[in-house]
Amino acid sequence: MQSVVMFFGAGASKPFGYLLTAQILPHIVRLASEGRLLASGGDGARRGFLERLRTLFPGASADDKGAVGLPQITDVLSLLDRLATDGNGLGPRFSADDARQTRHQLDRAIAEVLDGPADPPAIADSLKKRRQWADAVMRRIENGDRVTLITTNYDLLFERALYERMAEGCPFPALRKLAATIDCGFPWRMPLYGDQEPVAMRPERPRLAVFKLHGSLNWLRCNVCGYIYINPRGAIYHQAYANEPPPPMCIIHAHAAPGRCTPSW
Repeated sequence: MQSVVMFFGAGASKPFGYLLTAQILPHIVRLASEGRLLASGGDGARRGFLERLRTLFPGASADDKGAVGLPQITDVLSLLDRLATDGNGLGPRFSADDARQTRHQLDRAIAEVLDGPADPPAIADSLKKRRQWADAVMRRIENGDRVTLITTNYDLLFERALYERMAEGCPFPALRKLAATIDCGFPWRMPLYGDQEPVAMRPERPRLAVFKLHGSLNWLRCNVCGYIYINPRGAIYHQAYANEPPPPMCIIHAHAAPGRCTPSW
């Protein structure tokens, strides 16, 4: 038996049309400027978001034709987190509340631009390559190897291919079956599993370990019970931004404070 560890960053998803880290913020600004991002907030929310970014980075341009190019998205998040944590602003035009609001909108914008390829490849070829990769990984698992996937990516590109392969091609894998065989690094809740939403504990003998260091588009954290929900079938981040009933919540705690699930990345 061998221990196989695979580490994936943004470069692993790039051939399938996903953005590299340096491309995320320019893509966000471009889509927001075109009205194709943060749709539920309306034009006013988008304009406010773009104006605050211009205040943060005067002269910056999404296409690098301005005085300076936009910085890495990670640098922007670090700056906003520091301002919000310290309760500081950058002056009368950018308060601590502006920092918190911009951070919240940026979280949502990141999720929206990473929820699918920005430059979609040929679907048939993309599926074929991912299935070939998943088949190769499953052969190692079936031969008794311990396989661990470590990724800094929010997208579901590779683990979804593995989940479907483990479910024998079913596009909607059974949650209980996956929970018994996959180690996510922590106990988690199964969303919308009847009216119970059981907690999946870390299996003693997992067939596969998937550790997402920065979080994932298919995670939500309940602020009441503290558990993270994981939906192997697809992204659920949008539930955190639902404006209409039923509010996003842990069903077990539906009698408590509504609207209390937050993205976990």
